[in-house]
Amino acid sequence: MLDNEHMICKSPSEQITLPDGADEVISLPFSIAFQEDLYYPYTEGPQKFRLYRHPTVIDSTPKEADVGKLTEVYVTASETEPFWQPTPAAGDNAINNDQYGIKCKFGRFGSSTGTYVNQTTILCLTPNIADDPEDISSEAVAITVAMNGVDYNDEYSQTDFTFNGTGGVVSTWVVIMGTLIFGLLIVSVLIFLSGLQELRK
Repeated sequence: MLDNEHMICKSPSEQITLPDGADEVISLPFSIAFQEDLYYPYTEGPQKFRLYRHPTVIDSTPKEADVGKLTEVYVTASETEPFWQPTPAAGDNAINNDQYGIKCKFGRFGSSTGTYVNQTTILCLTPNIADDPEDISSEAVAITVAMNGVDYNDEYSQTDFTFNGTGGVVSTWVVIMGTLIFGLLIVSVLIFLSGLQELRK
């Protein structure tokens, strides 16, 4: 019990067996018992608790974007472990759906709200990134999805997304020129030391 209006419940950890042919995404009514197993009618409301399997993410389109640029990304799920249409939350729908609706996470760069398209596709926006584009060259991160806005499918993602910044790696010709200059410097030092030895003789 958190206060007079809020409490925290834990979903059952036991394996739930469904009838043959039943949808693996199932919504269940729930009620609250304040004393042993006495579930009074007044503890039951219109809210449903949904049990589901994580979808498996297998692809994204596009596969990369520039840092600092909002980009629409279509995320694809496996046909055998697909996405599903979220149930609108009861009450203040705008607030609840924003907090507990579909979320897409792009690794360390953050998360954004996702939109259900069909069973194999959701639409995500790349998040606002606090990093300076000049501090990033190119970095790939995993795309994960939380169908309830909280629990991401970290173990069910098979695709990466690449963010490209303006901080490029040192070009090859710069490395070559630096190596040549360093080599010439060493040769000059050796010649100088050789000349000193000749003078001492």
